[in-house]
Amino acid sequence: MDRANFYNSDHCPFEVITLERFNGSRWTIPRAVLDEVSTGSEVSDKVATLGTNQALEEDYASTDYQPGPLYHRASPALTSAVPVTPDFKEKWASDVDLLIKEKLLPHCENGENLHLIAGAVPSDTKINDKVSVPEYVWLAACCNLPKAWSLAVIKRTGDVEGLEQVTVEELENQLSGGVKLFSDQCGGGAVHPN
Repeated sequence: MDRANFYNSDHCPFEVITLERFNGSRWTIPRAVLDEVSTGSEVSDKVATLGTNQALEEDYASTDYQPGPLYHRASPALTSAVPVTPDFKEKWASDVDLLIKEKLLPHCENGENLHLIAGAVPSDTKINDKVSVPEYVWLAACCNLPKAWSLAVIKRTGDVEGLEQVTVEELENQLSGGVKLFSDQCGGGAVHPN
C-alpha cells in the first residue's frame, strides 16, 4: 500500500493512501520517526521519547476511547490514529468500506486510479489533558482516470450514524491553513458522477 503520514503535534494527523488491501493489525512506529536517527542507540533514545508529542495506547487506559485509524485498511501507525469510541470506530470503518465499494470503485476503473486522503479535525475535548478527541474525521477521494472527479465525506464523532457527503472544496474550506488536498483539484474540482 502506498501511504504517507503527515503529523504535526499542533494539528491532528492526516494520511494519504493509494488504495490497496491491507489486513495487518500491528501498530507501528512511523518511518519518519526512525528516519531521523541513524544508530541503534539513537533509535532507543528516540523511541524512549515517544508519547511526548503523540498518543500511545496507555493514554487510552481508563477511558471510553481507543486509537482508531483514520483509514482502517492501512497499516496502523500511532501518528495516524485518533481517539474514538468503539462504536464510532466500527461504524466509520463500515461507512468507508461501503462508500468505496458502492460509490468509488465502480466509477474509477475498480480503484486503479483512486486516491484517498483521510484526516481528523480536533475538538476542545482531551483525554488526560493530553490527547485531542476529534470533532470529526473525514475522507477525501480523487479518481483521475478515466474522467477526473472527487468527493469527500465527514463523520462527526457526536453522530455515530451520520455521514455527510461534501465536495472536496467544501472540505478544504473547513480545514485550517488553506490546504489543497489534491493537485489541480483532481480534474478541476469535478464532483463524483453520482
